[in-house]
Amino acid sequence: MSRFKLISLMIVVLIAVTACVPRLKVSSILPDVVQVAATTDDAAPQNVVEDAHFVQTDDFFVSEVPLADQEYIYVNTAKMLKAPSAESNNQAEFKLSRNDAVIWTRYYQKTRLAKKEDLKVGKEVIFFRTVDDNGHFRAPLNTQEAHSGDWLLSKIEDVSALSQNIVTVSGGYTVNRNNIRVKN
Repeated sequence: MSRFKLISLMIVVLIAVTACVPRLKVSSILPDVVQVAATTDDAAPQNVVEDAHFVQTDDFFVSEVPLADQEYIYVNTAKMLKAPSAESNNQAEFKLSRNDAVIWTRYYQKTRLAKKEDLKVGKEVIFFRTVDDNGHFRAPLNTQEAHSGDWLLSKIEDVSALSQNIVTVSGGYTVNRNNIRVKN
């Protein structure tokens, strides 16, 4: 075996061995390969869980106006900064997920994924405002999309296509059943 091939083989073996042993220091000059980033935010919530819509347990849906008689209104995911109080005229302070804007509002709600028995005509529902290839509103695909995209609050007006997992809301818009949230 030539000297070049022998040295090459030794280098390959050395690389293979060191790659299989975590945190092995080949030299005191080289830094550790594995580093763990430390968080500096002591106020970060603990035990926050995301559901199938990537909505977290400490998320609220907020708006600046009520639904009232409109077909729909836009709502945003947000984190509550201050609970409502008499001093704030029963409004709570929120930080919007999409742009970090801070608003005060009395129109907010905690939500959950809708169950089949929740889907009744007249029920207020929240859904993600992006359509699939069939023209029905679909659920968000990831956390980024869920927290930066648009959500709508509307009312169910027809459930006759529920067997095809489609619900019609005010304005004639069709929503996939797996894209519907209801108030807790």
